[in-house]
Amino acid sequence: TKAKGIGGRAVDVTGGAYHSVVLTERGSVLTCGAGQLGQLGRPVPEKSTDGAGLPVDPEFKEVEGLPASDAVRHIGAGFYNTLVTCASGRLFCSGENQYAQCGNGGVDNLRVMTRIRELDRLGGKIASAQGGYCHTLALTQCGRVLTLGCGEDGQRGDGRTDWDPSPGSAGGRPAASALPLPGGRRAAQIAAGANHSVVLAEDGTAYACGSDEYGQCGGTGEEDCVAELRRLEVPGGGRVVGVSAGYTHTVLRDADGRIFTLGQNENGQLGLGNTKEAMGVKMRRKLTEVAPPVI
Repeated sequence: TKAKGIGGRAVDVTGGAYHSVVLTERGSVLTCGAGQLGQLGRPVPEKSTDGAGLPVDPEFKEVEGLPASDAVRHIGAGFYNTLVTCASGRLFCSGENQYAQCGNGGVDNLRVMTRIRELDRLGGKIASAQGGYCHTLALTQCGRVLTLGCGEDGQRGDGRTDWDPSPGSAGGRPAASALPLPGGRRAAQIAAGANHSVVLAEDGTAYACGSDEYGQCGGTGEEDCVAELRRLEVPGGGRVVGVSAGYTHTVLRDADGRIFTLGQNENGQLGLGNTKEAMGVKMRRKLTEVAPPVI
């Protein structure tokens, strides 16, 4: 079905839990969907609600708050956030901020696109950003990964899991921080699951941290979370060229076009041809190659 309100050619798309984001060829950022936490980055018509009375807008409209003189270079989304990176390297965010995933002191949700000034002290221009349920990952142009938001499952990779997870908790989580890659590697791509993070390094190695309840970070199964980046080694030692993260699973692509998956498989999302393993364990803790059908 053709979407309404775009009015031009789209060059990039992304989506959160209940909203969609489009970047047009003229540089406009358009959103539609649920807007109860400000994730649309613009006002929602007062009488536009769903069956539960929550504000929604079924048509794409342009976000507010972005500087007209700073061209948009990348769009991203968290569960309840919209993330926009501009040519200047500045990152803008709207939506839920109870966990400080948009910085700016946290607590107050952001109803229009607002610059994340908290990243300034860490240095470096932002190239792209992605969000999870309540954390944000930002990739700088020089290959550093910066994090904001919640981290009680280790998704910020700082070795901590002792944060206060309650929304708006004073001092419950540290300010924006860098997520160091092993051996001083530079990051090339980032992906955020609900409560885990995946990073692809320029040398083709992939890493994950955060919730490992379903094995999505490749842990041993002895702990429910991985608090520091853990390498995800592709069978055969292949070079990874693409990473993606679902709610509780991880997908990797290597240079030969092979796909590898790990994590929860309750709905068959690992592409293994089944929804469970031996003894009913609906997960995989090791990377498994998937053979997509030839079309």
